[in-house]
Amino acid sequence: MINLVQTPYDLNSGYPIVRRTLEDKKKLVRHEGFGPESCCATIEYTLRGNARYAFGNSQMQVEMPPNIYAHNWVKLHGEMAALMAAIRRIERADSTNIVLPITSAYIELRPCEANCLPALQNILPDNITVYFSFLHPTQVDQWKQSARALCAA
Repeated sequence: MINLVQTPYDLNSGYPIVRRTLEDKKKLVRHEGFGPESCCATIEYTLRGNARYAFGNSQMQVEMPPNIYAHNWVKLHGEMAALMAAIRRIERADSTNIVLPITSAYIELRPCEANCLPALQNILPDNITVYFSFLHPTQVDQWKQSARALCAA
């Protein structure tokens, strides 16, 4: 079961994973094709005894095996892009680990009930904490406003 914890959308957050995600988002919006309204997420995992972080964004192109789709990439929600990046790094370092050494996650928007939350519950270890700042879909407009203010600062 996933523990969902709502936390303020704040660069000075008491949670390092939140600060890291928002700092990365501010840097990312300088790149073509990424805007403040692209949902960002970070997965924290342990590798060789050290905490590591994998960032994801809803505009990132995630590589897929060839000949499945028209392109050899897809775009995923921010949390799924971050999760894919973390899994690939973990597998490159240690393909024998049966349980993913993921310790927490932060997503700007609460995972959607229809797709992302069930997928996360299926993939992430039990009792993991997933932090988020805005409820989906009821606070999307507040998130957009806050994200534009964050990225403009």
